[in-house]
Amino acid sequence: MQTTNRIKIAIVPHTHWDREWYEPFQLFQIRLVEMVDSLLDLLENDQQYSFFLLDGQLAMIDDYLEIRPQNEDRIRNLALEKRLGIGPWYTLADEFLVSGEALIRNLQMGLERATQLLNPSGNQPDYQHIPMHIGYLPDCFGHIAQMPQLLVSAGIDKAVVWRGVPSSIKSTSFLWESPDGSKVYTEYLPNGYSNGKDLPNDTDTFCKWLDEYIKQLSETLLNPKSSVVGGVSAFITSNPTPITPILIMNGDDHAFPQVHLSKLISQVNTSQNHYEPYITSLEDYLGKKETLQNIKEQIHTGELRSAARANMLSGVASNRSDIKQISADVEKTLERIAEPLCALYIPDISQTQPFLKKAWREVVLNSAHDSICTCSVEEVANDVISRFTHAKQIATSLIDKALDKLGGNMNQQGTVVINSSWRTRSGVVELILDTDTLPPGTQALGITSTGPTLSAEVAEFNVDINTLQNIMGQLKKRNFTQDAWINRIILTQNPDQYIITVQIEPVLRGNLDLEKVKEKVLNDLKKSPEKQIKVLLKRSAVMKVLALVNDVPGFGWKMFHHQELTDVVKTEVSEDKNVRLCNNHISVEISSTDGTFTLSNTGDTSAISVKGMGRIQNSGDVGDTYHSVPPLHDTVVETPIDVKLVIEEAGPVRGVVCVYRTYDWPQYIDDSTNTRVATTRVEVQSRISLISGEQVVRIKTGLTNTSKDHKTRVVFPLLSPTDHSLSESAFTILKRPITAEGGPSEAPSAVFPTRWFIKAGGLVILTQGLLEYELVNLDYDGNAQELALTLFRATGMLSRISTPLRPLPAGPPIKMEHTQMLGHHEFEYGVCFDEDIYKHTDRITTNNKAREAKNRGGYNPYPYAIAEDTFLPLLTKETTGDGTLPEQGRSLKVDGAIVSALRRTDNGLLELRAFNPTAKQTELTVENANGYCHGWKVDLQSNKLESFEGHVKMKPWSIVTLHLEQL
Repeated sequence: MQTTNRIKIAIVPHTHWDREWYEPFQLFQIRLVEMVDSLLDLLENDQQYSFFLLDGQLAMIDDYLEIRPQNEDRIRNLALEKRLGIGPWYTLADEFLVSGEALIRNLQMGLERATQLLNPSGNQPDYQHIPMHIGYLPDCFGHIAQMPQLLVSAGIDKAVVWRGVPSSIKSTSFLWESPDGSKVYTEYLPNGYSNGKDLPNDTDTFCKWLDEYIKQLSETLLNPKSSVVGGVSAFITSNPTPITPILIMNGDDHAFPQVHLSKLISQVNTSQNHYEPYITSLEDYLGKKETLQNIKEQIHTGELRSAARANMLSGVASNRSDIKQISADVEKTLERIAEPLCALYIPDISQTQPFLKKAWREVVLNSAHDSICTCSVEEVANDVISRFTHAKQIATSLIDKALDKLGGNMNQQGTVVINSSWRTRSGVVELILDTDTLPPGTQALGITSTGPTLSAEVAEFNVDINTLQNIMGQLKKRNFTQDAWINRIILTQNPDQYIITVQIEPVLRGNLDLEKVKEKVLNDLKKSPEKQIKVLLKRSAVMKVLALVNDVPGFGWKMFHHQELTDVVKTEVSEDKNVRLCNNHISVEISSTDGTFTLSNTGDTSAISVKGMGRIQNSGDVGDTYHSVPPLHDTVVETPIDVKLVIEEAGPVRGVVCVYRTYDWPQYIDDSTNTRVATTRVEVQSRISLISGEQVVRIKTGLTNTSKDHKTRVVFPLLSPTDHSLSESAFTILKRPITAEGGPSEAPSAVFPTRWFIKAGGLVILTQGLLEYELVNLDYDGNAQELALTLFRATGMLSRISTPLRPLPAGPPIKMEHTQMLGHHEFEYGVCFDEDIYKHTDRITTNNKAREAKNRGGYNPYPYAIAEDTFLPLLTKETTGDGTLPEQGRSLKVDGAIVSALRRTDNGLLELRAFNPTAKQTELTVENANGYCHGWKVDLQSNKLESFEGHVKMKPWSIVTLHLEQL
């Protein structure tokens, strides 16, 4: 006899599919095809096997259909029957190692591809055509604070997570809230997404397994919460109230479906009275009333980065940091340059949209956690680099096309400076000028081995028309040689001869149509075939210079004109051979003894100074790609054996000092003694730069690594001790403690991920692709006195069986050489004082006047402005003056929030996304030359939410997406 309150066991069959990891993609794809082949047969032949979840990512479906395109209808039919769960992501990304835009495009790409698969006719989709609307995030190494807001904007109000849930959450169901107040009902997976892998195939063993599982997790799983020490039968007898279904995830990494599952469930349901197992989907499970009970008191706001219940694998942020830097560069090039320039200057989306989509697909494929985390074999790392290379090539080519369009439309000849950011900015640009005299306000740069000037030259020779035809026939491109370009061809004549003047310069200028010019010249020559032909190859005197350009409008342009410098960079050498760089804002004094520098403010009565900055620290690392672990007997090297300072540029626009520091680093760790042994000599070169008008110290550190098993960091003493940091994360700034919560599967960790900047102790550390930092050197009060930014880790294992930080392996124990990071590497970062230390004065500005908006009562984007100016360059283009655009202008004016994206939609609308990373309400304004723009506020699926006319109110920490109809 069955009781009415049997414990319901909701079983979700699934597989977790890493596209690439401890084997390359191609090998996993073969296994994927085998798995899906068997799955389709199973679902079609066993109606009781009612559901299977394909890991919430569409990439695995596309990977399968690449080999089995004939099975698309089978997948579609099963998905429409709600027996195959697809979506909403394209890949399961690591949320901390990719940009916020990359996460949005990933989600949009997944939803779009799923809808396309379910509704190939393109008719108005109904519920049947909607992919799984669950934020399924089963194996991400922690979760960003703004994920609930992203999910809600995509029409998703539920999430499923494993890692990162803190000990403060006492049940499997809780409300997860973003800083803006967006909430999603969230289900935590105790024991992960494989808590029900390899279920027993007989009734008795299965029920005993359930007994043990429920006893183990009774305090968090059962509702009402009560002990089951007396046994499940006693619990059911004493609790007539229906019990919340217990979720069992029947799957694992690269798992095939268990074919006996439906038969097992049928046998269990007819043979005992304690359990009622059934196959279900996550949507059905989370939609049941009983699973939504008693969660109001369980609310978590912000990121999920606790290791209280599952390991966080924090070391993935710093392994293969060369790839992390490539990723950051490609995201910046695609998001911040290519898309906005194409959107504004190439209105025909057929020329750009297909290529941008292709580039984004490469980036999103690389976003997968085991790909971007680079906790993978070397073949995978090479594939990741290849995809990023392809995306960068596409973005760079589209940028060139957009600049050609803009340059060809200018009404003046010369050099136009282009700003792809939304903010009015100033900055330095490198120019090739037609002069042999240094213009005022510029700085000469090397152009030849003998000096900055390339002198004028003229070569001439006589040819007949047949020889000239042969020469022109071979002239297919404008690059005359590797570093010389044909910018002009002029035909003149006198009574006796034709003179063809070919202007050759070391920079490509104008929009010369070479084929048309060649055709016209040859046709003109044929009019008087008796005349002689003289060819003049003329090279003008040119000079390469560095120049400061002020106030280039956001999303706009400005013709370059010489101007006097009001803030000159000076270089001084002291008696003790220290080198000092200074401008009107800060000074940087570099020590000839240890190569560190002292950062001070200048021109202010309240002197601020910090010594010992930029210390290179090398320590042992016997960990793996998932964790950094010091050896039992470590040797920490911080003091160089030799230091040399070389002034590379002395100003006035930019000062550069190259610091050469030589160290003796231990060569490797001896496994038998867990000790760093042997010695290898390493020279670390750091180019320290200071630019006119800036308060940022830019640093580019390079070295040829010949050492294994170590971690190399750069250390910055703080202006004041601190117990927290403020770190930039996707669409927000997070306050973090010195140490994150640990648990049985991972010790507490003090390393955290970042993206563009960290604020701590009066400093701002700026990064591009250096994603790991730690507050270190604690005083007696537990406050940190220094911040360490990881440059790279060199380890030789994919995963160790166990480490002092993690008792269990995170992957297979594969020895790997590529993660030792041998060879030459370079790292870019910067440092400046935090604006909070200048509250007593209005002096501090960025070179682009970051405080200008704040001073007039508007929005202050600091320190986003500082980071953007450090890593996002102003662009230049040579113009012919044949167009109509004035010497200065902008296509769009945006104020009041940080712009995350500007691009064209598939139907040609201009899409703008912005976010407010502050605790105060702001007002976003959008206008062009015709006045305020109007349009619609939309969600991430482009559904219209509300109209706007020029202004949009933005609550604290919010993200908005706008479609503009007036541009």
